[in-house]
Amino acid sequence: MDDLPLEILPSVLAHLRWRTRDLANICRVNKTWYQYAISLLYERLWLFNHRRLIGVFATLAKYPRLASLVRILDVRVYPFGMRAEDLDKLEELICISFHHMTGLEALHWTRTGSMNDRLLRTMFDHNTTLHTLELSGNSKMWSPQMLVERVPKSVRALQFILPDRDVVACLVPLIEALTPNLESFSLICLDSTTVTDALLERAAAALPHLHKLSLVGCKAVRGDGVLAIVRATDKLEKLQLEGVALHPDMLSTLAPYLVKLRALTLTYPKRALDAPAFFSELCVIIDACTCLESLCLYARGGSPPVVHGEDVGVQPETHLPCPPHQVHSASYPYTSNTDLISISQEQVFESPHMSTRFVRRLLFGKTATTLRSLRIHGIGVSMQQLQMLALSTLSNHLEELVLHLYELDLDMLALYMSKFVQLRRVQFLSHAGSEAELTKDDLIFLAQHCGPWLQQIGFRNRVHLVEKCKSELVLRRWDMVAGLFPACMVVVRS
Repeated sequence: MDDLPLEILPSVLAHLRWRTRDLANICRVNKTWYQYAISLLYERLWLFNHRRLIGVFATLAKYPRLASLVRILDVRVYPFGMRAEDLDKLEELICISFHHMTGLEALHWTRTGSMNDRLLRTMFDHNTTLHTLELSGNSKMWSPQMLVERVPKSVRALQFILPDRDVVACLVPLIEALTPNLESFSLICLDSTTVTDALLERAAAALPHLHKLSLVGCKAVRGDGVLAIVRATDKLEKLQLEGVALHPDMLSTLAPYLVKLRALTLTYPKRALDAPAFFSELCVIIDACTCLESLCLYARGGSPPVVHGEDVGVQPETHLPCPPHQVHSASYPYTSNTDLISISQEQVFESPHMSTRFVRRLLFGKTATTLRSLRIHGIGVSMQQLQMLALSTLSNHLEELVLHLYELDLDMLALYMSKFVQLRRVQFLSHAGSEAELTKDDLIFLAQHCGPWLQQIGFRNRVHLVEKCKSELVLRRWDMVAGLFPACMVVVRS
């Protein structure tokens, strides 16, 4: 170690970023290593433990230089069980710490009841670098109007979790206060009716530079507000519409304004009879998005489990998409009324199932060469549909794949997975009552047949890291020390 050139030390330590225990040990090596490691140790504070939260803020309040190193602060817990005087002391430590966090770039403070006006006043007093703000939407202990007045103009990404009526009432003034810097806007609700199309329409004019729009659980949103926002910006790259009550033909209406879209997340319809219309409309969006890189579809929480492919069908309703001239079908040779109507007449299952005709359209469109991530949660995918994916152009480019299986032929599955030559991450999901069961040995067998770039494989709620030791392939447990959650498992069950 004494011969290690100091100029390469930052590059070496960068691989340990956010690994708290390892970085703490490195700080004890000597003064030189301490100087490089201490900034990484305090760069991101991920506080999911009461005792750690108290200790961290006590340290930051005592040592201002350490507080100035913090770039990301993520607070998800708060020790409400403490005595009142101890809570007051902790609050004082937090206020002092924020006073010295002059380089803070991202703040995630989502524990309900932990925010108050005193903290809110202190959080932003000495900060001009904050670009990401995520807050709990419960405003019983703090004033949303004060947030409007004090929020740093540097904020580019804004997110609220379970916003109440008072927060929703201040959303438009808050967005206007952040114009024109706001690039990402997210609301995570739980079947809320407080967020409406009218609200989104009022906010649209203040979102000309929006890159990401995420609406989750906003059941009063039927689409007009979303349409107003996508019309107001020509920079939208990420769209997440989850658990919203979109009108059946709204997706095709949005399509002409989504040509720059790179990531799309949608939920399967609540009513089984709406599934054909959903896939029919989704085809129009897929044809319109010429640079789509990520597609995530998932079934809502409480949906019937996908156990097999022969559950009781229901009679589909005929759904006619909007006229071809409204979606520029002349520019997309795979868009035709005949094909879309045939999707609408496909068999409908009670449980969520993928449409075979939609899969075919996905593979013959522009997305076959641009898509890098395909995630399908809770929507049954058959072995035949997987075969279609494996034998298409898509298999040459796909890097992440999440599938919900309900049938299994291990040898055929391995054969299909071998076709995805660029695959980095793969996750298999299934219901406990289905025949799709995979053991750890099965996962090793599948990993051996995947391409040479595979880094991660899993089944249901188990995720493994793939490592090659000499000539042997080994599955390691997910590295929780890094403070990261597997991206393939992050999906809001709206």
